[in-house]
Parts: sequence; C-alpha cells; structure tokens
Amino acid sequence: MLNKSSLYALILAGGRGKRLWPKSKKIFPKHFISFTSKYSLLQETYRRLDGFIPPEHILIVTLKEQINFIKKQIPQLKNMIVEPEGKNTLSSILLGEIFIKNEDPQAILIVLPSDHFIKPRDKFLKILSKAKEFIERKDGIVTLGIKPDYPETGYGYIKIYPQKIFPDIYKVERFIEKPDLKKAKIIFQKNEYFWNLGIFIFRAGKALEETKRFFPYLYKEFISLKEKIGNKREWEWTLKNIYRKIPSQSFDQAILEKSKSVYMLKADFSWVDLGSWLSLERILKKDSDKNVSLGNNFLYHTDNSIIVNEENNHLLVASGLSNTIVVHTPKVTLIYPKTQNHEFKKLFKRLEEEKKFKKYL
Repeated sequence: MLNKSSLYALILAGGRGKRLWPKSKKIFPKHFISFTSKYSLLQETYRRLDGFIPPEHILIVTLKEQINFIKKQIPQLKNMIVEPEGKNTLSSILLGEIFIKNEDPQAILIVLPSDHFIKPRDKFLKILSKAKEFIERKDGIVTLGIKPDYPETGYGYIKIYPQKIFPDIYKVERFIEKPDLKKAKIIFQKNEYFWNLGIFIFRAGKALEETKRFFPYLYKEFISLKEKIGNKREWEWTLKNIYRKIPSQSFDQAILEKSKSVYMLKADFSWVDLGSWLSLERILKKDSDKNVSLGNNFLYHTDNSIIVNEENNHLLVASGLSNTIVVHTPKVTLIYPKTQNHEFKKLFKRLEEEKKFKKYL
C-alpha cells in the first residue's frame, strides 16, 4: 500500500475547535472550514504537502463522525486511521506511528495539525527538509518554534538553550503550557522563548520508545496493535478496548516535557494557529477602521472589531462597536469584547453544562 521512500506525514484531524464556536461545531469542526481561500484548513494542510510527500505516504488520523467530511474534501486520500474516541494527541500519534513503522521501519514522520495557517509554502517545506536532515543524523524529536509577535495566552511556549547545535536548531530546555497574560508578557520580552507550533519530526518508533520509557503500560497496549494490522475486525475490537482504558494525554505534556532528546528548529514562515476568533486578525485584511468583516455586514462608527456573518440573506448591522467580536450563524449569535477572549474556554464550558444548549454546540 505504501511505497518505500522515507518521509511520511501524519495529519491530526480529530479536534473540536471549541474556541471558534459557533462556526466550528462538534459535527463540523474548524479544520473543515475555509477562511482565506476556497479550500478548508484541512485541504490547505494536505495541499501544502503536494509534491513534497507522496500521496500514499500521507495519513490522516480522525474520528468516526468526521470520516465522510474528510472523504468529501480529500477524495484522493489514500490512508485514514480512525480513532474510536478522542484521547488527545499522544494516542493519535502513537496510532499513526505504529501503522507507518510497520510499513517502513526507516520512515521519518512529520506530525502536523490540520488547522494551521502557514505561508509561504516554499519556506515551510524548506524548514521540513532541514528537520529531516537533522533527524537523519541525530536521534531525537524536532519541534518547530517561531518567535512570538505578541504576548499570547492561547499558545504553548518553548524555552531553548542559547547555543545552536545545528543551523537554526537548539536543544530544548523546557516547555511552558499556555500562560496567563502576566506571564505571557514576561516571556514575550525574552529571546529564548518561542511559540510551540505543534509540528514534530522524528524517526518512526521514537515516540513509542519514549512512551515505553515513561508509560510502559501504555506502550504495551499500543504495541499489541501491531499484530492486528490487516485484520480489520481484530484491529477495531482491540483499539476500542485500549481506548476505554487509556487516559487522555497530549504528546507535549506526556512525552516532550519529559524527554531529554527534544530539539527546536527555528521557523521563518508566517504561522497562525486558528485557535480563537481573535486570530482572524492575523490572516485577514482589515478595513480603514481596523475591522475584520466576513459576510453580509454593514459597519457604522465601528472600529477594531471582528464581524462574521454566515447568512448571505441576513444583513448584520453593527453601529458604535469598538474592540468587539460578533459571530452570527443560522442558529447562534455570539457577541463578546476582545478583552474577554481569554475567558472563552470558560464560557464554552458553562454552555456545555446546560443541557438545553447542547443542540447548539
């Protein structure tokens, strides 16, 4: 099924995208949505690899309820791995790694989120080539980092040791989870901190090796899947049984924060993780009043705002607004000040607690 060149891509497409609600919903998450072109974020991720990685070497890890959307958006996709339920990025990566290593023990994996904005493509591919070259010489995990533009509370950070060990590659000192605003402002002033892009490059088997070191019981569960490859019934039954037992863990917290062989490659392309409505300001043009406006809108005496209207036959009129986010969909209208963007996760959690609102999420 897969031929034997060394580079493979593992695209993670099982996320929910809660902070882009109500446009991003459980039944149609943000990676299926288009923002800057006719292509969705997932399609852009796949297209970015075109000609760089053979199509038969590109795998997408997703959930059952997203299969049909993926098939519709990427009909040429050769390989898809379906998780029985979402258990965060560690399980997704281990699952893909087992499959790829079984096909090609010498494979080098590039793990990519499906919902990032990256430009230009040539710079991105050049960085991936540099990471591959490093991994061919040295055992370890490379993560991509980029210098912050501003103090961001929605991204994780990487702190590096100052000495380069390879062109633009540094040993990672530690990872910092999404900080509060006060800490983010301090970090922003320091040269040794970078945004963690969540893009990883390593040789097939490395994540399993580190999992065996830190979580031997988890390694034992996942490695048992190897003998089930090719037997769909046994694979699905075993996988479902494993997922019932394992905890939900991110790859960053479970592996990267513990491993002693993690390196950061400094990226020089334009990157945005579309993790909130505020992030649209970094990828879309603003009008003369510094507004981002998508859809059938009329703005009057409104500035520094983000106005999104999904309904073509519905006119959204905003007057006298400043530093405000408005998102209108056929079933939900969301309005909140930009200053409350960091509180959105808490807001969504409260909505989830109310059964009467479940149909809107």
